[in-house]
Amino acid sequence: MRESRYNTWVRAGDGSWRVHNGVSGELCTLENDERVAVERWLAGGPIGAGRQPLLESLIRSFVLVHDDADEIAMLRARYRRGQHDPTHMGLTVVTSMGCNFDCPYCFESKSPALLQPEVAEAIRALVRERSDTLGTLDVTWYGGEPLLGLEQLIELSGDLMGDCAAAGISYRAMVVTNGWYLDGPTAESLSRVGVAVAQVGVDGPPAVHDRRRAHVGGKPTFDRIVTNIRAASEHMGISVRTNVDAANVGRLAEMLDLLVAGGLVGRVGVGLGHVVPVSHNPEAPSSGYATRCLTPGEYARVEVAFAEMARERGFATAELPGPVEVPCTAVRANEMIVGARGEIWKCLDDAGNEAEQIGTIFDLEHLDSRLARWLGHDPFTDDECLSCVALPGCMGGCALYGATPGLREHRCSSFRRNHRQRVLVASGVGSPPSPDGTGGDLSGEVAVPVSITPRPVGAL
Repeated sequence: MRESRYNTWVRAGDGSWRVHNGVSGELCTLENDERVAVERWLAGGPIGAGRQPLLESLIRSFVLVHDDADEIAMLRARYRRGQHDPTHMGLTVVTSMGCNFDCPYCFESKSPALLQPEVAEAIRALVRERSDTLGTLDVTWYGGEPLLGLEQLIELSGDLMGDCAAAGISYRAMVVTNGWYLDGPTAESLSRVGVAVAQVGVDGPPAVHDRRRAHVGGKPTFDRIVTNIRAASEHMGISVRTNVDAANVGRLAEMLDLLVAGGLVGRVGVGLGHVVPVSHNPEAPSSGYATRCLTPGEYARVEVAFAEMARERGFATAELPGPVEVPCTAVRANEMIVGARGEIWKCLDDAGNEAEQIGTIFDLEHLDSRLARWLGHDPFTDDECLSCVALPGCMGGCALYGATPGLREHRCSSFRRNHRQRVLVASGVGSPPSPDGTGGDLSGEVAVPVSITPRPVGAL
């Protein structure tokens, strides 16, 4: 018997312990005497009277594994299975490449294209073609601003929901929107056609948000968006995303207080997005964005502080990372991004970039050879990944950033750098944010598996 290499142990102020295992995604609580018992078992000692249930629980949670268990091989098999899983399809559908906002860090080049009827029909045909093996269809409605194509979205989502119901396929859908058009009636209409969740961007208090997420007509956007979020939350789940960099990192607490005042506690979840210096699309606003982006280590600290501030105010925040099979659409064979004109991309950061288009929805048999680059992404050839505690919930992270000079350090899940503090926060025993809003001591930026028994990094 030995300890999993994917455990994170932290001690609470009352002397008890929390251990999170990445393979199972479970968080376990142990009293100090139970941890002492675990140390004794790992040293070859007896189980002891009354300890069998604890031992069995820790084995079920993968906190403890058998000596001959090959966790890397298990994760590799999970990755391969997920990468080529015929029972699941994920589609990101661009209903409008145009947008009514002019966000300076946006990585897309905009055009006024709306989803074409022949593209919608080709999407339905693709789902029907693969329906014999499909068990789940996940659709993300995307833009530009997808609600500029609301009519097309509602029609196609309703059709897909009906097609899936007839074929015994589970249909799940969400929309990523700037929130300008997401009023109560719109949210109700979306909910009726299976769109259960909306992600809405709010980047700070009004003076900050209205500058970063500006309307093309120059009108302020914060107040209308918060009003819409409250109305929409009566009909669908709402996730508020704040894209953070040096320009707004100091205003997060103020923003949360305004969301509280807007009556959103208990109605929405909140979370951060890391603005990364992506500039490979010369037509996108991000190619000229000069604001300093946070380093991965800085972002990891801010993420912890934000989670604590949000929880103190009663907001739901992201849970600890659960195990995943693959990191994203780009590396799944059965997932793709479909443009309004039928363009196919594999990476969300490439949406709208003609230079990165790999084909069209009308001819999926002859996609660009770059598809092989995406499907060849393999975290199990990366020594850093193999020695990282975050691997089960990250699986190599962003394939684009990993292959882009200057962005490689951004490929990783933030859990690599803030796993101890994240476990403390999730347990409700985290330390308060530091005065500068960057969180407490993270005991170093980069994580390797933290064990209660020493072993060389990378050893099984």
